[in-house]
Amino acid sequence: MNKDVRVLLLDDDRDFVEAMGFFLKSRGYEVHPEWAAREVLARIKAGEADIVFLDYAMPGMDGLRVLRA
Repeated sequence: MNKDVRVLLLDDDRDFVEAMGFFLKSRGYEVHPEWAAREVLARIKAGEADIVFLDYAMPGMDGLRVLRA
């Protein structure tokens, strides 16, 4: 079971995050939706994620900048 796998979803498109979150939850993953890159960075640094989905192109800090950070 994937219950212990924590997934962070970062995207500025709330509809996508909700749909992907629903799909992953239906597969047993623990899903944490986020819309702000800084929140995701804090969660990653705190060790709160096993998998992170990042939007490539977002206003402000995009997925590539999150990866570099």
